[in-house]
Amino acid sequence: MQRGKADRARVDSLKAEKEAEPAAAEGADGQAADEAAAAAAEFTGTDEESAAAVKIQAMQRGKADRARVDALKAESAEAVDGAAADEAAAAAAEFTGTDDENAAATKLQAMQRGKVARAEVAAKKAAPAADPADGCRARIFHVNDVYVLDNLPALKTCVAQESEVEQCKFTPA
Repeated sequence: MQRGKADRARVDSLKAEKEAEPAAAEGADGQAADEAAAAAAEFTGTDEESAAAVKIQAMQRGKADRARVDALKAESAEAVDGAAADEAAAAAAEFTGTDDENAAATKLQAMQRGKVARAEVAAKKAAPAADPADGCRARIFHVNDVYVLDNLPALKTCVAQESEVEQCKFTPA
């Protein structure tokens, strides 16, 4: 017999003896309990049955523990939600400004948003232009007749601006 199985049998017999002592004092009811304890102590089962029983017990303990953890999580979530709601209600109850105060607060918020937006635009403008190494770009103008550039002011401005920009250098692959 394996050590674990022998120990379980010994524990079962000790439990049966312990239950038998108070049952003997009760009389006839004690005999029924004694018989049930003896029947439980006598059943040893095969190794497969013991292993199956242990597996079932482990599954039941796991199920009970998961249920307990879920209950604790639910209690914790309710406590956190309740605390957040209490804080929000307290903050809302704290500030009950007049219409003038609300208008001033709105104006300050708008000014701050404008300041942040202007800073973003300035940062975008200050950012360096696209690196020519990233790729070249081309602008194509199609003129059907020969004209003097002075007669096409939009084209003249565009050509002048593009002349100032660094040109991409073509390097064959």
